[in-house]
Amino acid sequence: FLPTKIEEIDTAIEFISDTLKKYRIKGKEKNRALLLAEEAIVKLIANAQDGTQMQISVRRMYNTATIALSSKGDAFDGDDFMAPVTGLGSGHGSEEAIRSMLLRANSGRIAYSRRGEYNFVKLGAGAKERLFAIRTFIAFFAAIVVAAALSFVLSEEATAFIVNNILVQVQDLFLKSLKLVTAPAVFFSLT
Repeated sequence: FLPTKIEEIDTAIEFISDTLKKYRIKGKEKNRALLLAEEAIVKLIANAQDGTQMQISVRRMYNTATIALSSKGDAFDGDDFMAPVTGLGSGHGSEEAIRSMLLRANSGRIAYSRRGEYNFVKLGAGAKERLFAIRTFIAFFAAIVVAAALSFVLSEEATAFIVNNILVQVQDLFLKSLKLVTAPAVFFSLT
């Protein structure tokens, strides 16, 4: 818990930086997370009530960290989160433009919510793309193992039933959805 004062931003960023370092999140991902966290902290402080504290937590799951920030204060819309903060010693127009670009480019990593009198901001940091690839390969190999195990356990009739009645339907659904996505993508890429 930290007081919601501008002077405490450095302390908060140092805590987040040390925690991300401990979780082995480095380089661009760490820098991006720290910049987004700083902007979120400034927005929470700007909307905080006097005398309240801000809670900061950093959690890790696989190679991804989640930075959760919360404080009691006035509500602000998620769209307001993208707007520059004024009146807190923020910089000139070029700094505000850079802040705006940073927030808009990373809007998928920022989640704002409000419960009661509290504002909550969650930020994602880490190798999400690599994590997705790892999960895909794990699912692929798990499917191979399950299929091999079922081929030894089940009779030929049961295997034929599963293939003809279940897997063919899944295959058909997958191919139709693939066509549904690729046709408009090709059309709009040509125009």
